[in-house]
Amino acid sequence: ALASQSQIPLLTENIARRITLEIDSRPELLTALLTAAQQESFQLRGAVVHGMAKALSGRHKATPPANWSPFEKQFVESESDELNRDLQALRLVFGDGRALEELIRIVDNGKLDAEARRQALRSLLSSRPLDFAPTLFRLLGDRVLVGEAIRGLALYDHPDTSKKLIRLLRGLGPAEREEVIHTLAARPSTAKDLLQAVREKTIAVHEISAFYARLIMSFG
Repeated sequence: ALASQSQIPLLTENIARRITLEIDSRPELLTALLTAAQQESFQLRGAVVHGMAKALSGRHKATPPANWSPFEKQFVESESDELNRDLQALRLVFGDGRALEELIRIVDNGKLDAEARRQALRSLLSSRPLDFAPTLFRLLGDRVLVGEAIRGLALYDHPDTSKKLIRLLRGLGPAEREEVIHTLAARPSTAKDLLQAVREKTIAVHEISAFYARLIMSFG
């Protein structure tokens, strides 16, 4: 009731955030909020979206409210970049396959703004789509997205990751080489390949920071 009466965007956003945090234990609260937000008199639907997105940030999956579909259809793509990003993030968390396909189209479109493509890939990776490592391998050849693709591979335990990344090292700058080290050091299965690359002098000893050395040693 308070959210439907509020004329203050930040208050409405915080109410939506608090309610969405209980999406698993009390989903009826969010359903009620979205019902209220669909009323013609409700003026702060965008604040509801922002609050929901903040509450579900970091979640890979969540069950959508029963009335999510009619609610999100009230928005048009031209409203604001921030609102569109939050809507897209929520669609991903709620398992909307169309959102996934749209992000992949943005990622693959080399004519689009570089940062828009990087943001699309980051959004994709936040939902950890299944069997996505082969797509990331392909994106290693894209100079705009190579850093994000290297970082994303840390999320997937794929047998070809070490080989692909070590082969790529020669053409990378310092920042991207550090991303490779970060990704390879993240798992025991790839950490041993990282050590082998150091022994073969493909990676210099000084490139392995104390942090990564401790991480590798923790694997035993």
